[in-house]
Amino acid sequence: MLAAELRVLRHGHAEALFPMIERVMGEAGLAPSQLDAVAVAIGPGGFTGIRVGLAAAHGIALAVGARLVGVSSFAAVAARATGKGDPACETLLVALDSRRADLYVQLFARDALSPLAAPQALLADRLEDYVARFASSLPGGARLLIAGDAAEAAAAALGGRVRWAIVGDSAPDAQGVVAAVLVELGSAAMAGPVRPLYLRPPDVTLPKRPPAERPLAKRPAADPGRRAVSRHITPVIAPAPTGAALPLAAMHRACFPEDPWDAAALERILTLSGGFGYLAWQGDTPAGFILARDLGGEVEILSVGVLPPWRRRSIGRALIDSVVAEAERRRIGSIVLEVATDNEAARRLYAALGFVQVGRRPRYYRHTGGKADALIMRRGITGEPSAG
Repeated sequence: MLAAELRVLRHGHAEALFPMIERVMGEAGLAPSQLDAVAVAIGPGGFTGIRVGLAAAHGIALAVGARLVGVSSFAAVAARATGKGDPACETLLVALDSRRADLYVQLFARDALSPLAAPQALLADRLEDYVARFASSLPGGARLLIAGDAAEAAAAALGGRVRWAIVGDSAPDAQGVVAAVLVELGSAAMAGPVRPLYLRPPDVTLPKRPPAERPLAKRPAADPGRRAVSRHITPVIAPAPTGAALPLAAMHRACFPEDPWDAAALERILTLSGGFGYLAWQGDTPAGFILARDLGGEVEILSVGVLPPWRRRSIGRALIDSVVAEAERRRIGSIVLEVATDNEAARRLYAALGFVQVGRRPRYYRHTGGKADALIMRRGITGEPSAG
């Protein structure tokens, strides 16, 4: 292990994470380009913490071209428990704090670090039944090894009905994630997409859904001999955290490779007076972003981008609608943005959403083939084009 840092937080994950990453990278003497893989814990845990960690990991892996590998918090604890505790304990119970009345638990075969059962959220009085289903893995009265930040609570729930031993100081941490990922990388079968592991629905209130969409244009009548296929999806739109500059920079580069904004510039935008933004999530994957600023009597959209795999699916429309809804909430009269003259798709979208051209900046955007003018477009928040 070259370097590590640990902070136990209930709030402020986004603000703390990237400074921690920068310090650890500096202490290890590593440049981002030297990363071959990015490891991330997928949970279970707090909804916000998991989402912040996954967004950061996705962004860093995308920015440096590294492989993204996710492991559960159970696997992280199990990997570090190898070689610890009573060697006579052949079965490992990982118990994690759910911050509720129940426990997050999973059983492993200690030698192979292979799960014996699916992870579950259980009340303490159900834990003995969960372990009893695998009594055959405790032959001859062998003891159960218990690890995790809720190990003592699990042991208390089992009482004297099961012989057990506890691995001390075994809360999930980054070193455990690395240990589990090394096991994963060395296995023949690799896991699929990196997605969060939730054992209960998240306790969050999502933003209000964008206003109902208007069609871009009247579509021709469908050919009755062909089956229509809709590419429209409904993304989850959530506020962009102030500590998301690094993954946003990676997303911006993927959307605008000819003129990307770096993390420092995006950090300044996120911390500007009146600055705000949103991320679009498709499932557990970030699909797009929008950044804006409240100028007092007007909102300026500074940048909006949709990652290439998710384009032409109405995500850009949903992101703009989220800014419109915020302008309405703030009782702001109009929204303004700029778009390159050669960006035909964006111009059609903005026109369909009620934006009209009110100005022009010659040779404003830099492209590989030269420069393009910027069109200044504005709309009123009621959906009617604003004057001027």
